[in-house]
Amino acid sequence: MRKSICKPNKIFALFLALLFIFGALPARAEPTVNSLDFVETITADAAGNGWSWAKSTKTLVLEGINLVVDECGAPAIKLPDSSKIILSGNNSVENLDGPGIYSEGSFTIEGAGELTIATVEWAGVYSENDVILDGGTVTINSVNGCGIIADGDFVIEDGALTINSMNGIAIITSEDFRAGGGMLNVNSDEGIFAVNDIIINGGILTLNVLGTGMAAINEIILSGGITDIQAYTNYAFGTAPYFGPEFTYTVFAGENEDAAVKINDPADEIFTENKYVYIVPFKTEGDGKFTVSGIVQSYNRNNPVKVRLLRGTAVKYEITMEAPPDGSERFTQPFEITGVTAGIYTMVVTKTSHTSFTVTNIQANGDIALTEHNREELQTLALLCGDIDGSGSINASDLAVLTNSQNYMKSASDAANPLADLNGDGNINASDLAILTNSLNYMKGGITIEF
Repeated sequence: MRKSICKPNKIFALFLALLFIFGALPARAEPTVNSLDFVETITADAAGNGWSWAKSTKTLVLEGINLVVDECGAPAIKLPDSSKIILSGNNSVENLDGPGIYSEGSFTIEGAGELTIATVEWAGVYSENDVILDGGTVTINSVNGCGIIADGDFVIEDGALTINSMNGIAIITSEDFRAGGGMLNVNSDEGIFAVNDIIINGGILTLNVLGTGMAAINEIILSGGITDIQAYTNYAFGTAPYFGPEFTYTVFAGENEDAAVKINDPADEIFTENKYVYIVPFKTEGDGKFTVSGIVQSYNRNNPVKVRLLRGTAVKYEITMEAPPDGSERFTQPFEITGVTAGIYTMVVTKTSHTSFTVTNIQANGDIALTEHNREELQTLALLCGDIDGSGSINASDLAVLTNSQNYMKSASDAANPLADLNGDGNINASDLAILTNSLNYMKGGITIEF
């Protein structure tokens, strides 16, 4: 079943005829398992080191496999039609002379584990029909080959997929590319190409490509999710996207993210003649502006809290909150940022003598109340207290400042470093020392949580 470099000939020829557009391997280990062929070789229930196969349900469970194959064109894993892969734990598949996974028909990847696939001059995944990602964290590193080839649809509904394709195309489908959820990150020569349609209803798609980000023979339809494309030698889109009449959208476009500007009612050429395009379609009523709110917990009522929303590295929104007076205990403050336009943001919360609290991948296409999040640590953003020197962590250096004779047991006004008054009661004493050395704070750094 040896095939040309990165894709079956009919798809390759079709794209070369109809589309005019157009990392590195992990350290190699000693082979622990030979190739797994569940079509011709393994024809009954079986199990091995890090894997098990149920023939009746065509289910392959990967739970810690380290598969290294070099068999002249043979796939590392060969599956029958209508198979399922369930990921558990950390898994790796490396094939130096064949595809990582080959399926005779449609197959699905799900589970909560991780899978890294590495190939050279072959696709990481090739299916004779659909490829569906419905869970797990999958990374494909392909050198001189493509990431995924689906001779049907490629569908991502959940999970996270990263494709690093050097001198290749990230995803090729002979039917539709469809995204309903999950996260897709692409770093490749070329991005996503569909012979039929590209349909994005949800998820976060981030593409960094040398050539073209997305192109389809038919239509690109955006009705949800976030699409963020940076092309370097060509343009973000080879085909202008279509937005349904019930959708509003936010579009930024330009040479790159730093130079991008917001475009109202963009014409087709905005998408096909700009290297950087960032799009958030959404259903909304009113003016399409939202409110992001939450609660911050900290010490010291004398110092304000700053809450920033960033897109990339640029601060788009910022508020400063002064605390009500009186009290030296830890306290909470509600915050609210209004007028936020649709997009994907990073929230950074800071306060003097505290480490930062960062929330990434906040997808604003409606009002967001962190207090209603299902993760308890986001319901109240608890800043860690004791970073006196502003290094970003609470450690022995801060302890030395607080206990220095020029600070300890002095009033804040007489101290060499008044920031050592952590609770803001006007004195530097055992109460401040107890805050700094508390196990919740000491030897800790800034907190970063994905939304």
